[in-house]
Amino acid sequence: QFSNSGDIAALCKRIDHAISLGVNSFAVLFDDLPEGGALSHADSKKFNSVAQAQAFASNSVAEHMHKVQCRGKLLMCPTEYCDSLCEPDAQSSNYLTELLSSLDDNVSLFFTGQDIISRNINCS
Repeated sequence: QFSNSGDIAALCKRIDHAISLGVNSFAVLFDDLPEGGALSHADSKKFNSVAQAQAFASNSVAEHMHKVQCRGKLLMCPTEYCDSLCEPDAQSSNYLTELLSSLDDNVSLFFTGQDIISRNINCS
């Protein structure tokens, strides 16, 4: 659960173990979640949206990586990771707007373009 500090701590502990093995870049993946990753009852008391909860978790990992001086990248795959999955589209998605406004600048975002597998990606 996003609102459970023990769950975030457990994730950071796994990251610490991976760092001890030489890993320095990580990804937090929120793609292909059932029901779009609907919030649990406990999470809905702390967060107003799925985007806010996912940004919190990703930012917590980024903060932890900085704290332990891990200089690698943190990548995040959002639930809406291509235009065809966005409601109504990537430019107007409330989810992406809120996610991007809440996400730490040190977290890089996956986006695959118009479709899950896109032949071309328009950089605009």
